[in-house]
Amino acid sequence: MGSFAQIISETALSWRRAVAPYAERAAHMFWACAKSSPGDPSPATHLTQSNRRMAKGKGAVPIEPEVPSSPTLCKLCGTSISGRHKFCTACAPVNAKEVLIGAACKGRIEARTPRALAQLAEKQRSHRAAEKAWRPMDKPRWLDETSYNERILPRLVGVSTSSIALELGVSLPYASDIRVGRRRPHPRHWLTLAILAGVLAG
Repeated sequence: MGSFAQIISETALSWRRAVAPYAERAAHMFWACAKSSPGDPSPATHLTQSNRRMAKGKGAVPIEPEVPSSPTLCKLCGTSISGRHKFCTACAPVNAKEVLIGAACKGRIEARTPRALAQLAEKQRSHRAAEKAWRPMDKPRWLDETSYNERILPRLVGVSTSSIALELGVSLPYASDIRVGRRRPHPRHWLTLAILAGVLAG
């Protein structure tokens, strides 16, 4: 509580400057409604002192020195930090891990919703239909299993997972497995992967 009280006391002057004009304006409005004659003097401006100083031929109230802003503290440990960061260098990895875990949990829940399951089933039906409609003669003669394993697969490491997923219409995890060789896609995808990997015919 002591440190919090210190922060409040350090910003008291800023609060006084901000509130004073509104408080005096309200006082003058109340006085205008309650005074008995137009000649009655308005109340003194004890907060800003602007009217009193100007009546004596002096200038407006001098601007007070800027009060230092309150320090920014880490949201986890309370350590003073600089810039616009919300966490110190020690707590940032912990927070990032918690955020990733939370996002993963939300993702797993979202993946089990009826809408997500229906979309997945529809995509799987589309893939099965494309596989049935595909014919081996649709691919070039040079593009066989050996060419895929020896020429295309080694060069997929230079292709991003997102590019593979987008071109083949598959999920990112499946595209990642294709990229590192954990899974071999249907032959109807080999020509697309050859183009992505920059493999030429022959």
